[in-house]
Amino acid sequence: MVGIPKARMLMVMDGKTLEVTRVCTNGCRNANSMLYGAAARVAKSLGWKRLVTYTLESESGASLRGAGWERDETLRDHNPDGWKTNGKGMMDLFGNLRMPDEPKVRWWKHL
Repeated sequence: MVGIPKARMLMVMDGKTLEVTRVCTNGCRNANSMLYGAAARVAKSLGWKRLVTYTLESESGASLRGAGWERDETLRDHNPDGWKTNGKGMMDLFGNLRMPDEPKVRWWKHL
């Protein structure tokens, strides 16, 4: 899934950035890298200049590196309530409340 970045800073930066919010596979080898690559090709063909996505620090990012993405920086939690936003945590696909207890890593793909 690709959409407008959730981070306000990225939304107003230049209006040419999209965020990959989710990839989902059935476990096929290299499927995540292929999805990240396909998202980049489509975004570029539509005139976007860059893509951004996030992983948890414990995740390797191998699929992103395989698709030509660059690791930007590790983002520490600036909110005393953890990764909660407006008093709500992040919900997974099944409606369970989830909040990562580790830093996130931002990745960029310049198109």
